[in-house]
Amino acid sequence: MKIDRTEQDNTLSVPFPSTPNLRELLRPLLLDYLTDLTQYPELCGVVLLGGAANGSRAFLDRFSDLDAAIFISVPTAASTESDSVRDFLDNNQTALPQWLPPFSSILPCSAHPDGEIEVNVHQLILELEERSTHAWDEAKMEVFSEAAEIMYDPSGRVECLVARKTMWDDRIARRLLLRLLGQARWYGVINPSRQIARGFPLHAQDLLNEAIEILIWIVYLVNRHYRPHKKWRIERCCCLPVLPGKFRERLVEAMYVPNMTEDNILHRSHIIEALLEDVSGLARSMYDLPKDLYLASCIESFDDRQLRKI
Repeated sequence: MKIDRTEQDNTLSVPFPSTPNLRELLRPLLLDYLTDLTQYPELCGVVLLGGAANGSRAFLDRFSDLDAAIFISVPTAASTESDSVRDFLDNNQTALPQWLPPFSSILPCSAHPDGEIEVNVHQLILELEERSTHAWDEAKMEVFSEAAEIMYDPSGRVECLVARKTMWDDRIARRLLLRLLGQARWYGVINPSRQIARGFPLHAQDLLNEAIEILIWIVYLVNRHYRPHKKWRIERCCCLPVLPGKFRERLVEAMYVPNMTEDNILHRSHIIEALLEDVSGLARSMYDLPKDLYLASCIESFDDRQLRKI
Protein backbone atom coordinates (compact mmCIF):
# COMPACT_ATOMS: atom_id res chain seq x y z
CA MET A 1 0.00 0.00 0.00
CA LYS A 2 1.15 3.51 -0.86
CA ILE A 3 -0.18 6.60 0.90
CA ASP A 4 -0.13 10.14 -0.45
CA ARG A 5 1.22 12.04 2.55
CA THR A 6 0.10 15.40 1.10
CA GLU A 7 -3.55 14.28 1.14
CA GLN A 8 -3.48 12.42 4.46
CA ASP A 9 -4.42 14.26 7.65
CA ASN A 10 -1.06 14.35 9.43
CA THR A 11 -2.12 16.72 12.19
CA LEU A 12 -0.92 15.62 15.62
CA SER A 13 -1.98 17.22 18.88
CA VAL A 14 1.53 18.05 20.04
CA PRO A 15 2.08 20.53 22.88
CA PHE A 16 4.09 23.61 21.98
CA PRO A 17 7.24 24.49 23.95
CA SER A 18 6.79 26.65 27.03
CA THR A 19 8.59 29.62 25.44
CA PRO A 20 6.50 32.47 23.93
CA ASN A 21 5.23 31.85 20.39
CA LEU A 22 6.53 34.68 18.18
CA ARG A 23 5.25 33.22 14.92
CA GLU A 24 2.79 36.00 14.07
CA LEU A 25 5.63 38.50 14.39
CA LEU A 26 8.35 36.50 12.61
CA ARG A 27 6.52 34.81 9.72
CA PRO A 28 5.88 38.08 7.79
CA LEU A 29 9.62 38.74 7.68
CA LEU A 30 10.19 35.42 5.91
CA LEU A 31 7.30 36.01 3.51
CA ASP A 32 8.72 39.39 2.50
CA TYR A 33 12.19 37.94 2.05
CA LEU A 34 10.92 35.14 -0.20
CA THR A 35 8.51 37.31 -2.18
CA ASP A 36 11.47 39.33 -3.44
CA LEU A 37 12.84 36.16 -5.08
CA THR A 38 9.73 35.49 -7.17
CA GLN A 39 10.83 38.16 -9.68
CA TYR A 40 13.48 35.82 -11.10
CA PRO A 41 12.48 33.63 -14.08
CA GLU A 42 14.52 30.64 -12.89
CA LEU A 43 12.47 30.35 -9.72
CA CYS A 44 9.92 27.51 -9.99
CA GLY A 45 8.69 27.21 -6.44
CA VAL A 46 8.90 28.43 -2.86
CA VAL A 47 7.97 26.31 0.17
CA LEU A 48 7.81 27.46 3.79
CA LEU A 49 9.19 24.86 6.20
CA GLY A 50 8.96 24.09 9.90
CA GLY A 51 7.28 26.48 12.31
CA ALA A 52 6.81 29.19 9.68
CA ALA A 53 4.51 26.93 7.64
CA ASN A 54 0.81 26.67 8.38
CA GLY A 55 0.01 23.41 10.16
CA SER A 56 0.42 21.60 13.45
CA ARG A 57 3.91 23.04 14.02
CA ALA A 58 2.89 26.69 13.73
CA PHE A 59 5.36 27.76 16.39
CA LEU A 60 8.43 30.00 16.37
CA ASP A 61 10.24 31.21 19.46
CA ARG A 62 13.42 33.20 20.07
CA PHE A 63 15.53 30.10 19.42
CA SER A 64 13.94 29.33 16.03
CA ASP A 65 15.37 29.91 12.60
CA LEU A 66 13.13 30.78 9.67
CA ASP A 67 13.33 27.96 7.12
CA ALA A 68 12.21 27.70 3.51
CA ALA A 69 13.06 25.85 0.32
CA ILE A 70 13.30 27.29 -3.17
CA PHE A 71 13.21 25.25 -6.38
CA ILE A 72 15.01 26.63 -9.42
CA SER A 73 15.18 25.48 -13.02
CA VAL A 74 18.57 24.74 -14.56
CA PRO A 75 17.80 23.28 -18.03
CA THR A 76 21.24 21.69 -18.46
CA ALA A 77 20.57 19.53 -15.39
CA ALA A 78 17.91 17.57 -17.29
CA SER A 79 20.52 16.01 -19.58
CA THR A 80 23.30 15.32 -17.09
CA GLU A 81 24.14 11.61 -16.74
CA SER A 82 24.96 11.57 -13.05
CA ASP A 83 22.22 11.44 -10.43
CA SER A 84 24.54 13.11 -7.94
CA VAL A 85 23.47 16.67 -7.14
CA ARG A 86 26.90 17.32 -5.69
CA ASP A 87 28.64 16.21 -8.91
CA PHE A 88 26.41 18.49 -10.97
CA LEU A 89 27.06 21.47 -8.70
CA ASP A 90 30.81 20.90 -8.67
CA ASN A 91 30.94 20.86 -12.47
CA ASN A 92 28.28 23.43 -13.38
CA GLN A 93 28.68 26.45 -11.14
CA THR A 94 28.42 28.82 -14.12
CA ALA A 95 24.96 27.41 -14.95
CA LEU A 96 23.54 28.58 -11.61
CA PRO A 97 21.72 31.93 -11.33
CA GLN A 98 23.77 34.75 -9.88
CA TRP A 99 20.88 35.93 -7.72
CA LEU A 100 20.81 32.83 -5.51
CA PRO A 101 21.04 33.94 -1.87
CA PRO A 102 23.33 32.43 0.75
CA PHE A 103 21.82 29.45 2.53
CA SER A 104 22.05 31.29 5.84
CA SER A 105 21.41 35.01 6.32
CA ILE A 106 20.97 37.16 9.41
CA LEU A 107 18.16 39.67 9.05
CA PRO A 108 17.38 42.57 11.37
CA CYS A 109 14.11 42.01 13.19
CA SER A 110 12.72 44.45 15.73
CA ALA A 111 10.14 41.89 16.86
CA HIS A 112 12.83 39.45 17.96
CA PRO A 113 14.31 39.68 21.48
CA ASP A 114 17.81 39.64 19.96
CA GLY A 115 16.99 42.22 17.29
CA GLU A 116 17.82 39.79 14.48
CA ILE A 117 16.97 36.32 13.19
CA GLU A 118 18.60 33.68 11.01
CA VAL A 119 16.93 32.75 7.73
CA ASN A 120 17.88 29.44 6.07
CA VAL A 121 16.96 28.93 2.42
CA HIS A 122 17.36 25.37 1.15
CA GLN A 123 18.03 25.43 -2.59
CA LEU A 124 17.04 22.63 -4.97
CA ILE A 125 17.27 22.12 -8.72
CA LEU A 126 13.88 20.98 -9.94
CA GLU A 127 15.16 18.95 -12.90
CA LEU A 128 17.36 16.86 -10.58
CA GLU A 129 14.75 16.51 -7.83
CA GLU A 130 12.16 15.27 -10.35
CA ARG A 131 14.26 12.28 -11.38
CA SER A 132 12.74 8.97 -10.30
CA THR A 133 16.21 7.73 -9.36
CA HIS A 134 16.76 10.64 -6.97
CA ALA A 135 15.32 9.54 -3.62
CA TRP A 136 14.70 11.88 -0.70
CA ASP A 137 16.00 10.92 2.73
CA GLU A 138 13.63 10.48 5.66
CA ALA A 139 14.23 13.93 7.15
CA LYS A 140 13.39 15.59 3.86
CA MET A 141 10.28 13.49 3.34
CA GLU A 142 9.10 14.23 6.88
CA VAL A 143 9.40 18.00 6.73
CA PHE A 144 7.87 18.28 3.25
CA SER A 145 4.96 16.02 4.17
CA GLU A 146 4.19 17.35 7.64
CA ALA A 147 5.69 20.83 8.05
CA ALA A 148 5.59 22.49 4.64
CA GLU A 149 3.44 25.14 2.97
CA ILE A 150 3.75 25.84 -0.74
CA MET A 151 3.89 29.60 -1.16
CA TYR A 152 4.74 29.88 -4.86
CA ASP A 153 4.31 27.21 -7.54
CA PRO A 154 3.05 28.73 -10.80
CA SER A 155 3.40 25.53 -12.86
CA GLY A 156 2.24 23.08 -10.19
CA ARG A 157 5.43 21.05 -10.62
CA VAL A 158 6.54 21.50 -7.02
CA GLU A 159 3.23 20.25 -5.63
CA CYS A 160 3.41 17.16 -7.85
CA LEU A 161 7.03 16.57 -6.88
CA VAL A 162 6.34 16.79 -3.14
CA ALA A 163 3.37 14.41 -3.40
CA ARG A 164 5.46 11.86 -5.29
CA LYS A 165 8.61 12.06 -3.17
CA THR A 166 6.79 11.88 0.17
CA MET A 167 4.55 8.95 -0.79
CA TRP A 168 4.46 6.36 2.01
CA ASP A 169 5.33 2.86 0.78
CA ASP A 170 4.25 -0.04 3.00
CA ARG A 171 6.61 -2.41 1.19
CA ILE A 172 9.64 -0.33 2.16
CA ALA A 173 8.27 0.25 5.67
CA ARG A 174 7.72 -3.47 6.23
CA ARG A 175 11.27 -4.29 5.16
CA LEU A 176 12.62 -1.72 7.59
CA LEU A 177 10.33 -2.97 10.34
CA LEU A 178 11.71 -6.48 9.91
CA ARG A 179 15.25 -5.21 10.32
CA LEU A 180 14.47 -3.13 13.39
CA LEU A 181 12.35 -5.76 15.10
CA GLY A 182 14.97 -8.39 14.30
CA GLN A 183 17.72 -6.32 15.90
CA ALA A 184 15.85 -4.73 18.82
CA ARG A 185 16.29 -7.57 21.33
CA TRP A 186 20.01 -7.76 20.64
CA TYR A 187 20.40 -4.10 21.61
CA GLY A 188 17.84 -3.98 24.42
CA VAL A 189 17.95 -7.42 26.04
CA ILE A 190 20.66 -9.83 24.95
CA ASN A 191 23.86 -7.80 24.54
CA PRO A 192 23.55 -5.44 27.56
CA SER A 193 23.77 -8.35 30.01
CA ARG A 194 26.72 -9.77 28.07
CA GLN A 195 28.53 -6.44 28.29
CA ILE A 196 27.93 -6.38 32.06
CA ALA A 197 29.59 -9.80 32.30
CA ARG A 198 32.49 -8.48 30.25
CA GLY A 199 32.93 -5.55 32.62
CA PHE A 200 31.69 -2.86 30.23
CA PRO A 201 28.67 -1.19 31.89
CA LEU A 202 29.08 1.92 29.74
CA HIS A 203 28.71 -0.21 26.62
CA ALA A 204 25.61 -1.81 28.10
CA GLN A 205 23.98 1.57 28.73
CA ASP A 206 24.86 2.68 25.20
CA LEU A 207 23.19 -0.41 23.76
CA LEU A 208 20.06 0.33 25.77
CA ASN A 209 20.02 3.89 24.45
CA GLU A 210 20.21 2.51 20.92
CA ALA A 211 17.37 0.09 21.71
CA ILE A 212 15.21 3.06 22.70
CA GLU A 213 16.02 4.76 19.37
CA ILE A 214 14.97 1.58 17.58
CA LEU A 215 11.81 1.35 19.66
CA ILE A 216 10.81 4.90 18.78
CA TRP A 217 11.53 4.28 15.09
CA ILE A 218 9.26 1.22 15.15
CA VAL A 219 6.46 3.28 16.68
CA TYR A 220 6.73 5.81 13.85
CA LEU A 221 6.61 3.02 11.26
CA VAL A 222 3.57 1.45 12.93
CA ASN A 223 1.83 4.83 12.69
CA ARG A 224 3.01 5.34 9.10
CA HIS A 225 4.81 8.58 9.93
CA TYR A 226 8.32 9.65 9.03
CA ARG A 227 10.51 10.57 11.98
CA PRO A 228 11.03 14.31 12.53
CA HIS A 229 14.29 15.97 13.53
CA LYS A 230 15.66 14.43 16.70
CA LYS A 231 15.00 17.58 18.73
CA TRP A 232 11.24 16.98 18.29
CA ARG A 233 11.19 13.19 17.88
CA ILE A 234 10.27 11.91 21.35
CA GLU A 235 7.52 14.45 22.04
CA ARG A 236 5.84 13.81 18.70
CA CYS A 237 6.25 10.06 19.11
CA CYS A 238 4.35 10.19 22.40
CA CYS A 239 1.47 11.94 20.61
CA LEU A 240 1.04 9.38 17.82
CA PRO A 241 -2.38 7.70 17.78
CA VAL A 242 -1.22 4.06 18.00
CA LEU A 243 0.88 3.48 21.13
CA PRO A 244 1.36 0.86 23.85
CA GLY A 245 -0.32 1.56 27.18
CA LYS A 246 1.37 4.21 29.36
CA PHE A 247 3.98 4.65 26.66
CA ARG A 248 5.34 8.00 27.79
CA GLU A 249 5.70 6.95 31.44
CA ARG A 250 7.44 3.71 30.53
CA LEU A 251 9.72 5.47 28.05
CA VAL A 252 10.78 8.03 30.65
CA GLU A 253 11.62 5.25 33.10
CA ALA A 254 13.58 3.35 30.44
CA MET A 255 15.63 6.47 29.67
CA TYR A 256 16.55 7.21 33.29
CA VAL A 257 20.22 6.51 34.07
CA PRO A 258 21.06 7.46 37.69
CA ASN A 259 24.24 5.37 37.71
CA MET A 260 26.21 2.65 35.91
CA THR A 261 25.26 -0.19 38.22
CA GLU A 262 24.14 -3.60 37.06
CA ASP A 263 20.79 -3.08 38.78
CA ASN A 264 20.02 0.02 36.74
CA ILE A 265 21.10 -1.62 33.49
CA LEU A 266 18.92 -4.68 34.11
CA HIS A 267 16.00 -2.51 35.21
CA ARG A 268 16.17 -0.48 31.99
CA SER A 269 16.51 -3.66 29.96
CA HIS A 270 13.37 -5.19 31.51
CA ILE A 271 11.33 -2.09 30.73
CA ILE A 272 12.60 -2.00 27.15
CA GLU A 273 11.89 -5.72 26.71
CA ALA A 274 8.27 -5.22 27.78
CA LEU A 275 7.89 -2.19 25.52
CA LEU A 276 9.35 -4.11 22.59
CA GLU A 277 6.87 -6.92 23.15
CA ASP A 278 3.97 -4.46 23.10
CA VAL A 279 5.28 -2.55 20.09
CA SER A 280 5.88 -5.81 18.20
CA GLY A 281 2.25 -6.71 18.79
CA LEU A 282 1.17 -3.37 17.35
CA ALA A 283 3.44 -3.88 14.34
CA ARG A 284 1.89 -7.29 13.69
CA SER A 285 -1.57 -5.74 13.80
CA MET A 286 -0.58 -3.25 11.09
CA TYR A 287 1.69 -5.35 8.87
CA ASP A 288 1.88 -8.98 7.78
CA LEU A 289 4.94 -10.15 9.71
CA PRO A 290 6.40 -13.66 10.16
CA LYS A 291 6.84 -15.37 13.51
CA ASP A 292 10.66 -15.39 13.45
CA LEU A 293 11.48 -11.72 12.96
CA TYR A 294 15.24 -12.11 13.24
CA LEU A 295 15.40 -14.81 10.54
CA ALA A 296 13.05 -12.80 8.34
CA SER A 297 15.25 -9.73 8.71
CA CYS A 298 18.29 -11.73 7.58
CA ILE A 299 16.43 -13.02 4.51
CA GLU A 300 14.16 -10.13 3.53
CA SER A 301 15.78 -6.95 4.82
CA PHE A 302 19.57 -7.19 5.01
CA ASP A 303 21.42 -7.34 1.69
CA ASP A 304 24.48 -9.17 3.02
CA ARG A 305 23.24 -11.89 5.37
CA GLN A 306 21.20 -14.77 3.95
CA LEU A 307 21.00 -14.54 0.18
CA ARG A 308 18.81 -17.55 -0.58
CA LYS A 309 15.22 -17.74 0.64
CA ILE A 310 15.25 -21.30 1.92
